[in-house]
Amino acid sequence: MKKDLNMEKECAKCHGRGKINNTICAACNGTGTVLTEDGLKILKFLRDGIRTSES
Repeated sequence: MKKDLNMEKECAKCHGRGKINNTICAACNGTGTVLTEDGLKILKFLRDGIRTSES
């Protein structure tokens, strides 16, 4: 069974614009998107795997 994962979503702070009052949004670092919960889990899994392989 194939499951589609949404790894990113629109930043709630800047509403996808990447800036708030001409200042780069700190929440999304100016990208306009942030990682979803699934995206954060996958990123953690990958980082943990890299750390394990470096040991």
